[in-house]
Amino acid sequence: MSDTDTDTGPVECTGEQFECGGDCCEADQVCFLDSCADDCGGAPPCGEDKLCCDMSEVCYLGACVVPGNACTEMLCATKDDAEQCDDGFVCDSQLGLCVPAKADPTCTYVPPQNVFEPVPLFTWGERANRSCNADADCQNAEVCQNGACAVTWPHITPADDDAPDHTNASSIPVVVDIDDNCVPDIIFNTYSSNASANGVLRAIRGDTGEKIWSVIDAEYETDSTANPAVGDIDEDGLPEVVVQGEGKYLIAIDNDGTPMWKSANFSNGENSGAASIANLDGEGPPEIIFGAAVYDNLGNLLFEGNQGYGQDGQGPISCIADLDGDQRPEVIGGRTAYSFTGTVAGNDFAGATLWHSAVGDGKCGVADFDLDGQPEVILVRGGRIYALNGQTGVEISNINIPGSSDRGGAPNIADFDGDGTPDIGTAGSSRYVVVTFDGVTFTELWRATVEDDSSRVTGSSVFDFDGDGRNEVVYNDEKWIRIYPGVEPDCQLNPPGPGCDGNMSDAEVLFQDRN
Repeated sequence: MSDTDTDTGPVECTGEQFECGGDCCEADQVCFLDSCADDCGGAPPCGEDKLCCDMSEVCYLGACVVPGNACTEMLCATKDDAEQCDDGFVCDSQLGLCVPAKADPTCTYVPPQNVFEPVPLFTWGERANRSCNADADCQNAEVCQNGACAVTWPHITPADDDAPDHTNASSIPVVVDIDDNCVPDIIFNTYSSNASANGVLRAIRGDTGEKIWSVIDAEYETDSTANPAVGDIDEDGLPEVVVQGEGKYLIAIDNDGTPMWKSANFSNGENSGAASIANLDGEGPPEIIFGAAVYDNLGNLLFEGNQGYGQDGQGPISCIADLDGDQRPEVIGGRTAYSFTGTVAGNDFAGATLWHSAVGDGKCGVADFDLDGQPEVILVRGGRIYALNGQTGVEISNINIPGSSDRGGAPNIADFDGDGTPDIGTAGSSRYVVVTFDGVTFTELWRATVEDDSSRVTGSSVFDFDGDGRNEVVYNDEKWIRIYPGVEPDCQLNPPGPGCDGNMSDAEVLFQDRN
């Protein structure tokens, strides 16, 4: 022991004092977490200041607060407890009470700049065997082991009794808390090696990939590349799934994976179509839309238009929006907009053509590009992007998808360049292109080389990953998944750099990985 070390020995308390964490507490105190605190009559002291809450208060997040009414479910990103708690309160399920919300509406997360390195959380399905000599030959975050690429994350394969051959997926997944447990889940359609064979609809956990359910009942097989829709169609407070069956009908699946119904047949449609859910009459449960066909929430056919229905090679994919400002949404079936009157409950629900464009059928998008309060319709078909007047269907302008002579993916409409107005992105057979539209004229913002010479109708997605007001593009072609910045990096400089040339190269992408 050095001459600077001291050993104070045990604490000596006097009278009715008692030792607590190296200190002496008074007789009317308690020892709480190795420190002296006021005696709160059996309840633990609250917060860093070790306060005793009044009879009308509870300890919540380190403070004594006056709670509201009783409740049962905690608020989370996938739940809305507005019906349980008053404004300014949230439900704490452990306390069983509504408590004051502590969220700061002025708080904004600013992600670090120039740090964007996505890695898989998990993967699902059958993995392709890829030989390698080094890690660089493999996918991002894979490693080369014994001449083969190996994952460094959890990989899930379906069990032998869970349609194990149905591991391919090429349609759009849906993310939703299907089982109401505050964890977002993934709903997706799968098929075997033959994309034209029947499909199996699946739900897995979004955090682990663990199976929730699979619909392997042969009566409820799907069109293998159809795109599901999710919504509360029976008003039970929980989401259901609607997707095209293996024929010209829809199927509905309850949130626990139980089949609910098969719809009446529709007339128009091919493969890889997308269902939608919307309340077209403004009353009661929502309606279900597939192309130009409208169903009630039990699968009964209410209306089907006989003109455009939203297809060009594959489909249908239709849009729902209020085009004419009458507070009721229209269905845009590609080149045709359909309007509706009456209600389902009143047995007078009816549809009619609002307009029919001279442009051929295709895949739609809707936005107010010139900010005049009246939306325009974007139509992709035949290797071109068209802008139509949303109220009349008259063509305003069009622009070619570079390198494409036919088809084109469904348009993605978002603000790519951060100027506060929407832009359009879509993919053709050999180029992904982003264009601006000012309500009169299209202008190409940038293009990128891609490969989709098979279907030529692949879609893409957008998200502002870094919160800078410019949406990034997520696009997966036949060989690569890429995440593009909304504008070329050199175009973000002032003055623009030499790389601001309208050609988005792989050197400019934020992320690229092999399929």
